[in-house]
Amino acid sequence: MKSSWYMLPASPKHKRRFMTLMATSLSGFGSGAASNPKFIDVLTDNSLTTNLEMCLDAGDASSYTSGQSWLDVSGNDIDFFRGADGSAASDDPTFNGSGYFSADGGDFFRHDTGNAAWMTALHRDNAVYSGAAWIYHDTGHSSQHLFFAATWGNQSNEGIAWTMGTTDKSQITVANGSGSSWAFDQASVSTMGTGWHFVGLSINEAGGGVSFHYVDGTDDAAFDAAYTSPGTGNATNTYEIWGAGGATLAPSGARMAVFAFWEGTALTAANFDTIYAATKGRFGL
Repeated sequence: MKSSWYMLPASPKHKRRFMTLMATSLSGFGSGAASNPKFIDVLTDNSLTTNLEMCLDAGDASSYTSGQSWLDVSGNDIDFFRGADGSAASDDPTFNGSGYFSADGGDFFRHDTGNAAWMTALHRDNAVYSGAAWIYHDTGHSSQHLFFAATWGNQSNEGIAWTMGTTDKSQITVANGSGSSWAFDQASVSTMGTGWHFVGLSINEAGGGVSFHYVDGTDDAAFDAAYTSPGTGNATNTYEIWGAGGATLAPSGARMAVFAFWEGTALTAANFDTIYAATKGRFGL
């Protein structure tokens, strides 16, 4: 263990993080075998941590063992509450000891200290960002499955929503706060069936036709992600996983094991290929 952890300030958050690290070994998900590596180790070993803003991994004991927060292991302290705040309640996702969280139709995660500065840049002009997640999707749901969002269904808000629609395809929606929003749907990658899936998103707003969705080893046809009259204000709501403003919560049966996000870097299809190949064994793929 690096001695730098002993230098952490004695804030409640750092005390909680320190105790989590002290109480767990440095092994990865499960037995720590090569087939089940920690997600942050995969990113580090493959030089994919540039502009990495957050990395949540329910299979990494440094990210979660118990308690009310899913801890970021990127080093940036972008922790998320289970539910709306730090209190145990019915909106808390359920942790499964096998290394994932599950939803019952009324659960979500919320960033624990409002929006970080990088989050406010996602819906603005010249935005560049990427996301990656391991999710379990159950087909036939009748509501949106929001992966990461600050708004949904209200065009007067500002923010993005990365979601899976009822068509079982990945989608990115951006709201500009002026009564309009636009969506970039995943068109050519086949719909996701019931089971574990690796989903990725790469956005370069000013880059022309270079943005794309990624699912299970396949990158979608590239599209132009140019925003129309992009907003200039802050995101309306605090960013959430599995919700937006405490509403439009993940459908019952949804699961999530990993969520990571980069701001300032648009990952390539080859980058996602590397991550997928290194982590799919953990999910029996």
